[in-house]
Amino acid sequence: MWHDPPSTSSSQQPQLLTVDITGQSTVDRHAMPVETENESLMETENLFEASSQDVLAVTAFQCVSFTSSHAPTVEDLIYYRFGFSLNEHPYSGLPDSISPVLFRSWEDVISSVGGQNLDSSGKNRSAIIDFLGCLLLSNIPLLNVPGKFWDLSPDGADPLMHCPTKFLRIEKRQFNNNETRYLLRPVNLHPTRDMSWVIAVDALTALECIRRGLGPHALDTAKYLVEHGIPFLTLDRLPPISKIPRPPSPLPTCLLGCRPKGYKFDLGDYAAYVTLRDSYLNSQPHAHAALCVGGIVARLAREGLPDLAGISGPSQAALDGKQLVLTSDGEHFCDDQVSESILDLVCGVYQVETGNKGEILNLFTWHPINGPSTLRSSCICLMVSKTQHMAQLWTQCRYLDPSM
Repeated sequence: MWHDPPSTSSSQQPQLLTVDITGQSTVDRHAMPVETENESLMETENLFEASSQDVLAVTAFQCVSFTSSHAPTVEDLIYYRFGFSLNEHPYSGLPDSISPVLFRSWEDVISSVGGQNLDSSGKNRSAIIDFLGCLLLSNIPLLNVPGKFWDLSPDGADPLMHCPTKFLRIEKRQFNNNETRYLLRPVNLHPTRDMSWVIAVDALTALECIRRGLGPHALDTAKYLVEHGIPFLTLDRLPPISKIPRPPSPLPTCLLGCRPKGYKFDLGDYAAYVTLRDSYLNSQPHAHAALCVGGIVARLAREGLPDLAGISGPSQAALDGKQLVLTSDGEHFCDDQVSESILDLVCGVYQVETGNKGEILNLFTWHPINGPSTLRSSCICLMVSKTQHMAQLWTQCRYLDPSM
């Protein structure tokens, strides 16, 4: 039997949170710090020179999360994302010749696929663990993963090739940056009823869109990808040109600046980071591309940008060839992109000195404890290395990807 997409739940509404300098959080109230006479006379254009209390007084903290996966259980999520469709009952296990990557527990499986907030039906746990372990182990899943596990094989319970309804057609493209992407073309939709741009995703996401019955309109599919933190591009064709313009490479810089050794970060620093981040995202037409990056970057960008910004397509600068330009089979495509420096700004990355002249310790970034929104609601902040920060948030904010 085919898996019918579960009923769509409404998006989680952001809750306005503000911070009291006494350490208590309140709802729908702005922090009102005690202002000294000197502070009341303070006038500065440099945000970093403002006191913590000044910044907190004008900053409202919003907690924005990805919407639910529209999958009632973890097992449904694993079907939609990876195509698990066991065609063997009772399950007999793996052949002796296959040694899959091992998970320590079922909880590790749930965390790996981003299903922490979903219930589990308890069905086929051993088979699911073996299936995901085989995906992680193999470089050629279509050849090495036993067909009984999934819908990409005719031996699976519900082969995807027999899907009765498809609203999207997948077009494979090899681009000049050595990346393979899959364009989602509408089925039975006149071009005048769709956008001029086309969505480009990785292979896993393309198949998930088919399983979920997304499409045919690009806007609906893009909205789903933004809401769930799944990476994608919105590619528009460029007219034939003799020479492809090469966008200038931005100089690497830490936009949040450098701090001295032993600097103690506080909520004022956090408020300054939020202000600078949101100011940039709302002032640059190409910055909406942060919503299309997926993962933690998209989640943080959604705090400062509406979801609709992520489905607006390439900016005029991109259409003029001044942003990302990709070439495939002689055709030129464009989209917006955000630099590494802007990705660091969105994630709240700082440089911290070691105390040795001219030497920087590492990149440091804001990291909420026990989930993305705790920092705003519990007044707790922590600084960790960028690598550790991104690794810890990986399973919280994007799906497990066997290709990584």
